[in-house]
Amino acid sequence: MEKQEKINIFDVANYILTNNKNNTHMKLHKLIFYSHVYHLTKYKKPLIENEIQAWRHGPVFPELYPILKEYTYEKITKKIKNGKIFKIKNTYKKAIDYIINKYGKLDGQQLSEKTHFENPWQEAIQQGKNVRILDENLIKYYIRKNKL
Repeated sequence: MEKQEKINIFDVANYILTNNKNNTHMKLHKLIFYSHVYHLTKYKKPLIENEIQAWRHGPVFPELYPILKEYTYEKITKKIKNGKIFKIKNTYKKAIDYIINKYGKLDGQQLSEKTHFENPWQEAIQQGKNVRILDENLIKYYIRKNKL
C-alpha cells in the first residue's frame, strides 16, 4: 500500500460535504466518526488523528464543533476553511465513500441513536461528559462485533 499524506478532520468534513448532500452538524460528525472507525478496522490505521469525545448526542470532534456551531439543525451550506479535499486519496477515499453509501441517507438523529447502542460511546459517556473515545476501544468493539 502506498504511503498517503496525513489528513485531518477538516479535509474529511469537506470531502463529505462535497460528496453527500443534506448534512447537518450532527450528521457530519457521525459520518466522520464512522469513516474513521471503518478505516481503523479495515486498514489498521486511523483515518485522522483528531480527538473524538463522547457528548450527549454521540461522538463529536471538538476541533470541528465550534466551526459549525451556527448550523445546529440546519443543512451546512459552506465548506470548511483549511479543508483540502485533494488530500483524500486511496484508502481514505474508499473508507469515506463506503460510509457515505451506507449511512449518508440517514439523518443526524438516526446516526446519533445508532452510536448510543454501541459500547465505545456508552463506556466513555459513563465516565462523564466530553470524555475521549479511544481508538483501541473502537478497534476492540467494531472488529469483535463486525458492526460496520
